Amino acid sequence: MTTISHSIHWRNAAKNKWWDVYGCMQDSPKYLEFEFSIEFADLSEPTNCQNADAIAKRLQDAMAPAMSSGTEVLVVGIGAVTIDNDVALGTTQCGGSLSGQSYQGDFSLGVDYSDPSGDVTVVTFRVFKDCSSSGCTSDQSIQSLYDETWQSLETYVDSGSMEQDILDSVNTSPAVPQLQHISVDIASMAPVGTYKDPRLAGEGALIEGISLTVEGELSVSGFDTSSFDAAQEAEAMTYFQAALEASLEAEGLSHPVKVTDIVDGKIVYEILITADSSSDATAAASSIETSLAADATRSAIASNAAAEATSASSSIDFSTVVIDGNTETATTEIPVAKITVEGEFATNDVNFGSADESYLEEAIYEVLLDEGVISEGAKVEVTGYVGGVITYNVISFTDAASDVQAHADSIASQITQSSTYTQIANVAQSLPGSTITSFSISAGVYLSTTGMPHSIGWWPQWNWGESTCENGGDIPSYMTRNQQQYFSSSKRECCQQWFPYALKTCVGPTTGGSTVEYIVPNWIDRYCESKKEGDMEEYELADTFETIEECCKKRFSTSYSECCRGECVISTTKLYYPEYGKCVEGVEGEMLQHQLIFAEDSVQNCCSSNFWWLSQKECCEISGGCYT
Repeated sequence: MTTISHSIHWRNAAKNKWWDVYGCMQDSPKYLEFEFSIEFADLSEPTNCQNADAIAKRLQDAMAPAMSSGTEVLVVGIGAVTIDNDVALGTTQCGGSLSGQSYQGDFSLGVDYSDPSGDVTVVTFRVFKDCSSSGCTSDQSIQSLYDETWQSLETYVDSGSMEQDILDSVNTSPAVPQLQHISVDIASMAPVGTYKDPRLAGEGALIEGISLTVEGELSVSGFDTSSFDAAQEAEAMTYFQAALEASLEAEGLSHPVKVTDIVDGKIVYEILITADSSSDATAAASSIETSLAADATRSAIASNAAAEATSASSSIDFSTVVIDGNTETATTEIPVAKITVEGEFATNDVNFGSADESYLEEAIYEVLLDEGVISEGAKVEVTGYVGGVITYNVISFTDAASDVQAHADSIASQITQSSTYTQIANVAQSLPGSTITSFSISAGVYLSTTGMPHSIGWWPQWNWGESTCENGGDIPSYMTRNQQQYFSSSKRECCQQWFPYALKTCVGPTTGGSTVEYIVPNWIDRYCESKKEGDMEEYELADTFETIEECCKKRFSTSYSECCRGECVISTTKLYYPEYGKCVEGVEGEMLQHQLIFAEDSVQNCCSSNFWWLSQKECCEISGGCYT
């Protein structure tokens, strides 16, 4: 999904502080971000991106006057269509069922909307609330701001004002007749996933987290292990580990647990806590200690261990186990890098709902853990489901000194493989108590990674008064989502693509321009020559080649041999090209550029490609016969 709060800053900066867009971006306020969905009756799903764009913008414009100060609402989904905005190009990009379509394309308003279709379409909205009123500095202030904003939106919908505002706007020029018969199902309003913490850094920045390992011992009686062999001891540890993790999870404390030993009446364990800050990790550790100090929790651990053993038909007797106490022996805290990989799955399960989310989350976690691309302590969140598309986040913690980019890439690569889809679907359906049935994933897509310093190439930096390309830094999110469009493998390529009018300034002295050589055309003497990048004129930087042959063919094709001056490797391969209504023979190295474009390796192929309106026999006769 798009980090549209970034787009809001871009749009406002470009409009109000055009002379210092990036300075404005740095000073921009934080936004609380969340999504909700509502069912619209008598609204058909868009059939093209222009249609989706028109509906989305009209809904947004209709609702805007009623929004409280500092609140902006955007439409990001209509049925199975997702909507995104490229703020740099000012265009709309569609995904989901219209994946790959941009705003440009076939579109016709010649459709009769007088008869409502009867369709019910889910519309997904993304809300941005300015944090300036609360600061968004604590969990409590963020939750309060969310509750206040949600209540305001709920009142707006329940009162019927939302529906009326939309209907009142239908005929505003340009009219959007698709909305003229809609009705809003107020009972269907529901949050999509959870809100995004505005305290987290944006894309292109390393987000620091904390990994805290709590080590401790549970005192156990009524359980004699003196006669156990290694296999029995390992089996008992497995049951206690599952029991400890399940008992803490029942208390709302879901953390990976590892039992490392059973010795001298003590169960030795480690609990891994990953959190955004040291204070959050310490608070979680304190909650665990409080829970394990309670008789009820320790009794639950003993009972759960006995149940695990019984379920596995174990010969080990847990019936007399009593856990008498808990002692925390050590804590180890280390800083880590936190990354969030966001993506989408397409599924055939039309009945997928909130009750299924936890099973899918566990399945994704187990598969990625088994594949070795995440470690224990990672988290998976299913953040939404609209029209057959499931959105999710994989939150992983890794050593900040390691290759964070490689770690993120391995997650994104693994979770977009068809074999992974199959594994996730199978695990999701096989988990104990799973409500997921007849489930499959037909496709998936990686959307973005948050919390990672990017090193994916050179990108255009549009600062006012500058024309340059950068590698790394604060990369706008719309660029990271469209890497093929915006990123180049070298600074020179980036400058040539985005700043051809100021190439020399853009390339600058930092790229080795004084030593790197390219082939450029000499238009005065009409030949191609090698020239150092640092010595080139502006127009030459925009017209370079890797070889003399390529330069001569493209710039001096009518005097190719003279251009080469004996430096070209001239091919003697015979080719056949169209000229004066027939196919004629030529030598590749001596042919002109326009001749090479249409040349084939035989008369037959030349006839078929260039004189398709003639029969093969006629063309061959005109061309002097067909032969190879």
